[in-house]
Amino acid sequence: VAHALRVCTLGFLAFKLLGGRFWAISPSSFTNIGSFARASIPATSKYATPSERLAIERLGRATGCHTCGSRMLFTSSPVKFHGDHMPPQAVTKQLNDKWYRKLLGIQVKQRFYPQCVPCSNKQGSILSKATNELRKMEAERNSLNFLKRFGNNLPDLQKAGGGRLAHFHGLRLRTSHLTGGVIGAMTVGSVNGERLPERDLRNGNQKRFRAIQEEIEKKLLSVLAWFDR
Repeated sequence: VAHALRVCTLGFLAFKLLGGRFWAISPSSFTNIGSFARASIPATSKYATPSERLAIERLGRATGCHTCGSRMLFTSSPVKFHGDHMPPQAVTKQLNDKWYRKLLGIQVKQRFYPQCVPCSNKQGSILSKATNELRKMEAERNSLNFLKRFGNNLPDLQKAGGGRLAHFHGLRLRTSHLTGGVIGAMTVGSVNGERLPERDLRNGNQKRFRAIQEEIEKKLLSVLAWFDR
């Protein structure tokens, strides 16, 4: 058990040090903050201003589309990224129309995230279809009597771009995918310069991981001792 905990802990540390984020493991929704979201800028309900569009363009080229991760390196178009309202306008309106938000005066705050033109177009198509469906269901619900309306739930626009419509990025290579290689290198590594017998390697090289743990503990203790001066 102790060895398994050491491997899991070092795997977690390696994953984070290589830039991995657990948020980025799942498919990227078109109607929520994407798996590749990093930097963003404050937004209002209005379209992005020229200065905001310029800032978004720079963010997109530096960090990539928040939905698919692309930096659009091979696209010659001068405009590669749009300022994507998060939550989207239609989603924000639906959230702000909740009775408790109206009662308490709580408004949803939005931010602009860089989104590439192809993802922006797909998001627009998904939300347009979902919004039309919502309006149709609202009209049907409004035709019912007061009591029957309570059991007639409306679709959640925030979930419209997820599920089977989400962007699947599992095959996109990232540095955090090297985590397994790092753990593998630790497993076959020597302890104090000595090669281990094959039997120890088959057992996961427990001595190696124990030595790494002891080295980390020694470093942490020296740091704590420095603060205690």
